[in-house]
Amino acid sequence: DEKSSIQIFPTHHNFKLALNGAMGHDLIEDTRMSYNEIKEKFGKDLAEIIYLCTENRGRTRDDRKDDSFFTELATNEIAIYVKLCDIMANASYSLFTLDSKRLKKSEEEYFTKVKKYLFIERYKPMFDYLEQIYATKI
Repeated sequence: DEKSSIQIFPTHHNFKLALNGAMGHDLIEDTRMSYNEIKEKFGKDLAEIIYLCTENRGRTRDDRKDDSFFTELATNEIAIYVKLCDIMANASYSLFTLDSKRLKKSEEEYFTKVKKYLFIERYKPMFDYLEQIYATKI
């Protein structure tokens, strides 16, 4: 409902950061841009959000998204919002394309790491949405 949307949406001051963070959350992972380049071009606050949403180096998904990744991500409320938006988009896409294998991996990560480390009451509607997706059997 409208009230839920207002409660979870970043404040006006943080809206631009959240939007730019969502658009750039994969810059470090998917391009040759470094944290320092992002910081120089877009500022420290945005560089931090993008950095915190960037997976660790590792050979497996578990290595890349270990407890330290989620612990550090949990230090920035806007980065949490951006990451939740990313997870919601990916889970929705997996459901829409009937990719049960990818959706199952996302669900396991959600219940073992995401909810454990990133839950904020203010973002409860986002968590509820994810749980509705994961409750859907394909």
